[in-house]
Amino acid sequence: MIVGSYRLNKNPTKTFKYQSPNNLNMGKIKSKLVRRTAQTLMQKGIGFTDGFVENKRILGMILPSKKIRNQLAGLLAKTKKYEKIQELKLQKTLALKSA
Repeated sequence: MIVGSYRLNKNPTKTFKYQSPNNLNMGKIKSKLVRRTAQTLMQKGIGFTDGFVENKRILGMILPSKKIRNQLAGLLAKTKKYEKIQELKLQKTLALKSA
Protein backbone atom coordinates (compact mmCIF):
# COMPACT_ATOMS: atom_id res chain seq x y z
CA MET A 1 0.00 0.00 0.00
CA ILE A 2 1.39 3.41 -0.93
CA VAL A 3 0.82 6.32 1.45
CA GLY A 4 1.98 9.61 -0.11
CA SER A 5 5.60 9.05 -1.06
CA TYR A 6 5.97 6.30 1.55
CA ARG A 7 5.31 2.59 1.07
CA LEU A 8 3.90 0.52 3.92
CA ASN A 9 5.98 -2.62 4.44
CA LYS A 10 4.44 -6.03 5.07
CA ASN A 11 6.68 -6.38 8.12
CA PRO A 12 4.86 -4.67 11.04
CA THR A 13 8.12 -3.88 12.89
CA LYS A 14 9.22 -1.59 10.06
CA THR A 15 6.32 0.73 9.44
CA PHE A 16 7.57 3.07 6.71
CA LYS A 17 10.30 2.89 4.12
CA TYR A 18 11.15 5.74 1.77
CA GLN A 19 10.75 4.85 -1.86
CA SER A 20 12.10 7.37 -4.34
CA PRO A 21 9.96 8.30 -7.34
CA ASN A 22 10.32 5.90 -10.27
CA ASN A 23 12.67 3.78 -8.10
CA LEU A 24 15.67 5.92 -9.09
CA ASN A 25 18.24 5.69 -6.33
CA MET A 26 21.06 8.17 -6.65
CA GLY A 27 24.53 6.87 -5.86
CA LYS A 28 27.67 8.52 -4.59
CA ILE A 29 29.52 8.20 -7.87
CA LYS A 30 31.51 11.27 -8.88
CA SER A 31 32.16 12.05 -12.51
CA LYS A 32 35.63 11.71 -13.97
CA LEU A 33 35.83 15.48 -14.30
CA VAL A 34 35.33 15.97 -10.55
CA ARG A 35 37.76 13.21 -9.55
CA ARG A 36 40.43 14.33 -12.02
CA THR A 37 40.10 17.98 -11.00
CA ALA A 38 40.30 17.09 -7.30
CA GLN A 39 43.45 15.06 -7.89
CA THR A 40 45.03 17.90 -9.89
CA LEU A 41 44.20 20.48 -7.22
CA MET A 42 45.66 18.28 -4.47
CA GLN A 43 48.86 17.83 -6.48
CA LYS A 44 49.21 21.61 -6.81
CA GLY A 45 49.61 21.78 -3.03
CA ILE A 46 46.57 23.88 -2.16
CA GLY A 47 45.89 23.56 1.58
CA PHE A 48 42.60 21.70 1.71
CA THR A 49 41.19 20.44 5.01
CA ASP A 50 38.74 17.75 6.07
CA GLY A 51 36.00 20.38 6.42
CA PHE A 52 33.48 20.85 3.62
CA VAL A 53 32.80 24.53 4.33
CA GLU A 54 36.49 25.44 4.44
CA ASN A 55 37.15 23.63 1.15
CA LYS A 56 34.12 25.30 -0.40
CA ARG A 57 35.47 28.72 0.60
CA ILE A 58 38.89 27.92 -0.90
CA LEU A 59 37.33 26.66 -4.15
CA GLY A 60 35.00 29.66 -4.36
CA MET A 61 37.90 31.78 -5.55
CA ILE A 62 38.87 29.25 -8.24
CA LEU A 63 35.66 27.78 -9.67
CA PRO A 64 32.69 29.65 -11.13
CA SER A 65 30.28 26.67 -11.06
CA LYS A 66 28.44 26.21 -7.76
CA LYS A 67 27.53 22.57 -8.35
CA ILE A 68 31.05 21.44 -9.30
CA ARG A 69 32.53 23.53 -6.48
CA ASN A 70 30.33 21.75 -3.93
CA GLN A 71 31.07 18.33 -5.40
CA LEU A 72 34.80 19.01 -5.32
CA ALA A 73 34.66 20.38 -1.77
CA GLY A 74 32.85 17.25 -0.60
CA LEU A 75 35.20 14.88 -2.39
CA LEU A 76 38.28 16.70 -1.07
CA ALA A 77 36.91 16.65 2.47
CA LYS A 78 36.20 12.93 2.18
CA THR A 79 39.70 12.29 0.79
CA LYS A 80 41.40 14.29 3.55
CA LYS A 81 39.42 12.46 6.24
CA TYR A 82 40.42 9.14 4.71
CA GLU A 83 44.09 10.18 4.59
CA LYS A 84 43.94 11.28 8.23
CA ILE A 85 42.43 7.92 9.29
CA GLN A 86 45.05 5.99 7.33
CA GLU A 87 47.83 8.04 8.93
CA LEU A 88 46.46 7.34 12.43
CA LYS A 89 46.24 3.61 11.67
CA LEU A 90 49.83 3.61 10.46
CA GLN A 91 51.00 5.41 13.60
CA LYS A 92 49.16 2.90 15.81
CA THR A 93 50.69 -0.09 14.05
CA LEU A 94 54.17 1.44 14.29
CA ALA A 95 53.66 2.17 17.99
CA LEU A 96 52.55 -1.42 18.63
CA LYS A 97 55.52 -2.86 16.75
CA SER A 98 58.05 -0.70 18.59
CA ALA A 99 56.55 -1.47 22.02
